Amino acid sequence: MTVWTTEHLPEKDQFSYWREVLCEAFINLLPERRTNGGFSSRVESKLLSDINVVNVTSQSQIVHRRSREIKRDDRYCFFLNLQLAGRSRVMHAGRETMVYPDQFAIVDSTRPYSLDFIDNWNVVSFRIPQHLLRPLLERPEAALAVAVGRDSGVGEVLIDFLKSIAGKAQDIDQGSADVMSRSIAQLTAVAMGATQPAVESSREIVRSELKRSIAGYIDGNAADAALNIDKVARRFGISRRQIQRLLHEQDTCFERMLLEKRLDHCADTLANQQFRLSISEIAFAWGFNDLSYFSRTFRKRFGASPREFREAHHAHAVDF
Repeated sequence: MTVWTTEHLPEKDQFSYWREVLCEAFINLLPERRTNGGFSSRVESKLLSDINVVNVTSQSQIVHRRSREIKRDDRYCFFLNLQLAGRSRVMHAGRETMVYPDQFAIVDSTRPYSLDFIDNWNVVSFRIPQHLLRPLLERPEAALAVAVGRDSGVGEVLIDFLKSIAGKAQDIDQGSADVMSRSIAQLTAVAMGATQPAVESSREIVRSELKRSIAGYIDGNAADAALNIDKVARRFGISRRQIQRLLHEQDTCFERMLLEKRLDHCADTLANQQFRLSISEIAFAWGFNDLSYFSRTFRKRFGASPREFREAHHAHAVDF
């Protein structure tokens, strides 16, 4: 992984260095600053086979790619920019689109664009060669400068997948990188409108990542006492039956997975000495509304009552 940062430089040199970093880490670009003084920025870059993954944290600015920059650098690629913090305005292909955290938009390096980072920001950018993605898209033009978020099932799956890749990029070996690179292109195409052959060839990766995203969504919303299979189905835009079929492939069902996630969270909270909540408060906080049922299912899963479990873990911590 390659890292660039302005932290070690005098304030007067930080922005000029940042301009050089943008061109080296991404492509020929022209940044336009909004403030005087220092310019704090950090870039972490990792090449995964054909796709470069770049995590950027920087200050408010506008970044341009004009005809002049394109002539000096004729690399044919798409940039998929996943917004993690801050807001950006994408001006490209005759469109102007706002992008918020947990959304992404795509730009084409062969055409002029401007990215207006309104706030201090954090973005993970995926540089995807056009030969890898363009043939998979039904209408490549329609994929440009369009904000995609978690309001669609495929968007949810792709964003989860991209965040997972970004979080472990430095640990991915070369053999796995080839698979990851193809998967990024395939899932992006499905989210943005893939050709029928691309849809067919992507079924396995879409199914695999959909199962992972559903499990992650259930885990992340386990504290919601009203969480049910209908909510999950609406979130991913699929039927209750499809949810159960996907979970059945993992030897579970919605009700069992939700129960196990809640019990695991309760166990983690009980074992953590920093939390001074009562057992009933912990149970209610993680979606249980029947204490007898909670105690019974907890004992069945962990072989001890909630109180016994807490006492054993706290005594172990003291003895250690």
